[in-house]
Amino acid sequence: MVTISYNLILKNENDFKDPEEIFKESLEGITTTNLDMGLFENCIIEKYRNEISNELTFINFQISLDDEISHNNVSEILEIFNTELKNINNEAIFKFYDDYLLIRLKNLQNKIFEVEMKIREMITFIFVSHYGSEFYDLFTEMKIAYQFPDERTIKENTFKRNMLKNKIDMREKYLRTMCENELFYFSFNDYKNISQVDELKEVDLIDIASRSSTFDEFKHNIINRGIESPIFSEFLNNVSGPLTNLVPIRNCIAHNRNLSEEEIEKFESIYYKLEEIIETFVKKLKDEEILVPF
Repeated sequence: MVTISYNLILKNENDFKDPEEIFKESLEGITTTNLDMGLFENCIIEKYRNEISNELTFINFQISLDDEISHNNVSEILEIFNTELKNINNEAIFKFYDDYLLIRLKNLQNKIFEVEMKIREMITFIFVSHYGSEFYDLFTEMKIAYQFPDERTIKENTFKRNMLKNKIDMREKYLRTMCENELFYFSFNDYKNISQVDELKEVDLIDIASRSSTFDEFKHNIINRGIESPIFSEFLNNVSGPLTNLVPIRNCIAHNRNLSEEEIEKFESIYYKLEEIIETFVKKLKDEEILVPF
């Protein structure tokens, strides 16, 4: 069942046709033949009105479409119906609960989940392989603004944002509990900074000194900060652009906003580009025997 809730604000209620009439007219415009019109009886439900003022009337109604109606038919009917609503004499039209929108956004969100998890896995391997230690402080050299929660209680332990940002032992305890690393607290904008080394501070010199056995090693660790491997750095640079371009569309999906056909096409293009980058990177890791089967 696909249910959609509409709100209309009308300057003169007399100028408005009943939603059921508009819906019936919309059915006449669909291109599909041999459609069972019985499926569309009593589709307009929950009709309410309220006189906001002497001049304005608020109207609310819902459309409820049977599951037997195909996705393509639902899409076409709603497109015609929405166009008809926009053409009437109205002050405003709002569309709220929308199962059809939910279905489309779920499909896109599934793809975002899939590709971001793959990228997190690849980036984790790169930084674990490069640094070989401090697995819950992997990005200390990078310009990252973590999106840690203000406060969270897990298994009777309370974790706060400043604690997670500044106390590595508490961060490790928290992330171990969740089987996560810092990548789970990146914003999409942070990915573009993943290969940008942060400015060297005094505290960094102390950290570098603590993990350097000789002066030459200390000097090397200062000069060669960040990811050095060409294969690794190429991957980080390649995913940065597409992920940055994905941010506005991802925000629309996260906040349950409508997407234009152009935005959906752009999303699909970015998604397949990222899939290609990931596949190419994994193939290089195997070809170079950086990853070997066992």
